[in-house]
Amino acid sequence: MCFLHLCLAWVGSTHKQRRRPTLHLSYLSALATRASTHDSPMPSARSLLAALALSLVFLALGVSAHVEMTNPPPRNSKYVKGATNIDYDNLSPLGPTRPFPCQGKSKGPIVATYQAGSSISVQLGGSATHDGGHCQFALSYDNGNTFVVLSTVKRECLRALGNSYTVPIPAGAPSGDAIASSSLARSTSGSPCTNHHNFRFPFRPSSPGTGSTPSETASTTKTAPT
Repeated sequence: MCFLHLCLAWVGSTHKQRRRPTLHLSYLSALATRASTHDSPMPSARSLLAALALSLVFLALGVSAHVEMTNPPPRNSKYVKGATNIDYDNLSPLGPTRPFPCQGKSKGPIVATYQAGSSISVQLGGSATHDGGHCQFALSYDNGNTFVVLSTVKRECLRALGNSYTVPIPAGAPSGDAIASSSLARSTSGSPCTNHHNFRFPFRPSSPGTGSTPSETASTTKTAPT
């Protein structure tokens, strides 16, 4: 089985409008409990918890699956507009040169903007589906030390290329640094591998809505320094 971990980072807005409640780790724990009753984590994720000292670690597809997240684009991905340090081997396993978390890669640029209470439209693409698999999407506010599950798609995630999945963002999610994780597990066996990708998404303290690109909110959103 192969492990793939896709991280996305949120950066908060400094807009002075009234903000939504702050999302502390206690809220994340409650969210994890609620998520487990709605979208239960995969059993093998729990076994990884003790070994890696994480709240949640997720199964992912193997290198031979040739499927990856194309939108939002992964860290150092060829799908990031204007990217210069492109990693053409994003599906390589973790190891001495690709440590956890995020394969040791530095924080990426802001690639999209989302509001608390809205959702992320995740797009998967590639050349093979390997008879389907599982997807799991999660959130971390402590730089990837712990994650909570937001949504799980079982068995059918990799059935069709170009699959799009909607991942809800909690209405109480605040502005601030965070990492969103997208993980995949193929149904067929493969060599162990883990891949990490980070992005940055500034939340806007306004009414819930759909995600937008940074240029669409540049006039009202200020981002924290990297």
